[in-house]
Amino acid sequence: MRIFKILLILLILIFIYYFIKPKKHDFWDKQLVNRSNINNNKMITEPTKFKIDKNLINENWKKADLKKLIKFINKNYNDDQIYQKKYFNWILKSPHNHIQYLDNVDRNNFNVCLVKKNNILGSITGRPIVLSINNKIKRALYVDLLCVHKKLRNKRYAPKLISKMIELLKTNNIELAIFNIDQKQLPFNHIGSIQYYYIKLNDIIQDQNKSINIFELNKNNCSDAFEYYNNIIKTNKLFQLINLDEFIYYFKPRNDLVKTFIARDINNKIIGFSSFTITYYRYNNEILKNIELINYFYLNNNYDFFEELIKIFKKEEFRYIIIPNNYTYQKLIDKYNLSKCQKTYYYFYNYNLKLDVKDICLNFP
Repeated sequence: MRIFKILLILLILIFIYYFIKPKKHDFWDKQLVNRSNINNNKMITEPTKFKIDKNLINENWKKADLKKLIKFINKNYNDDQIYQKKYFNWILKSPHNHIQYLDNVDRNNFNVCLVKKNNILGSITGRPIVLSINNKIKRALYVDLLCVHKKLRNKRYAPKLISKMIELLKTNNIELAIFNIDQKQLPFNHIGSIQYYYIKLNDIIQDQNKSINIFELNKNNCSDAFEYYNNIIKTNKLFQLINLDEFIYYFKPRNDLVKTFIARDINNKIIGFSSFTITYYRYNNEILKNIELINYFYLNNNYDFFEELIKIFKKEEFRYIIIPNNYTYQKLIDKYNLSKCQKTYYYFYNYNLKLDVKDICLNFP
């Protein structure tokens, strides 16, 4: 009996080891990613030392043509979500010239497509940003829209696209990249995972008579709103560091794209800031118009601000609200009993760090 118990323990240990050890991978094993559970809050190397497999990037590359990219993404990227032209115009043209070494760099250099006979085989985009990582300021690319044509999956086009982005990091002296992937984990260590939740807006029951004033972000209140936003976000371990111009670019209300609000108390003091993106999903032959939380800063111990926002969204006939569980948003999820949807894993290229979900104040539109 004792031998049987020992064998059982050994089998359990082998099973655990098999599932927690990093899996071998032809591409990622050679990359500057965290595969050893190192959490030293440091870059792995300098951008000038990035090594790129020339065989992988020896292809026909073109800067993204917006019209063609939208068509390609909507056919190949996500069967459920619908992307609009105005969304691409917004995220692919974000401010970047204020970032060191990028003052004379074309923004569209970071939006590239792998093409053959004028047809897109794959796409990848990079958004130049500045990150604060445990009080260290780093130049970064947020890598997004990595997409391979549906008929060309499993033909190793993804490593080519990623390698092209690494080349762009190196040539522009950008220190690291941050990216995310939904549902499945990659074969190395992630920064942290964010679980998304949703609820039908009509299922949220609000209390009445709130003593709070809600205003959309506008040119008259944006400076005060930026100061409030900055004071809160700088207390976090991982966030995007932005200037006033970027703040206005990302959060200025845009028709069918972005909604941003501030809350004031009876003395006209700002006590809350919240921003949302508008998303469209296909479901059972129907197109659902939803609202997705990006930021929600409100230091009072009540739900007045959130419930006033829900009133606005109901009037505008949004179907669902989607909320991530990072930062302090779990309290909203618990309060209104939201249901789980997708899980997203965040990763660094060329940086070692592991964080608790509450320390990640970062949700990219």
